[in-house]
Amino acid sequence: MPFGLKSIWFQLATEVAVIAWFIARFSNKYAAGVFDGSDGLIALGKTMLWFIAATIVAMIAVHIVGVIILAIAEGGKEPDTTTDERDRAIEASGDKVSNSLSGVGFLGGILLMTFGYGVAVVIATMFVGCLFGAIVGNVVKLRAYAEG
Repeated sequence: MPFGLKSIWFQLATEVAVIAWFIARFSNKYAAGVFDGSDGLIALGKTMLWFIAATIVAMIAVHIVGVIILAIAEGGKEPDTTTDERDRAIEASGDKVSNSLSGVGFLGGILLMTFGYGVAVVIATMFVGCLFGAIVGNVVKLRAYAEG
């Protein structure tokens, strides 16, 4: 299995975990009214910054730990990180899908704002849209690798 393919699996696992964690935590805070009132935007900003930072840290940590585990499982063999035209084409096609869906998530947030939804719902929609775009983009990459 190429190193890039392993990396995609690490990213996908992390993205799915983070989006599930975000939805659960955010919906609880939203239902509890944490984002209401005069300090609601401050709480929303802190919550979103925390989740963005946690997402970045999780991506890096899972990738590092995953690479170490794979290296141990493969007997300490150095991973082949070379990329060819096929790898670059797969990466580009997945990134196009990811960017497009992230843009749709952003647009969805703007549309919700237009119809009077609160800032917390708008921001959460945009964040989930970006993560969902990344997930689908990685699924597209995995499918491309599977098709050969």
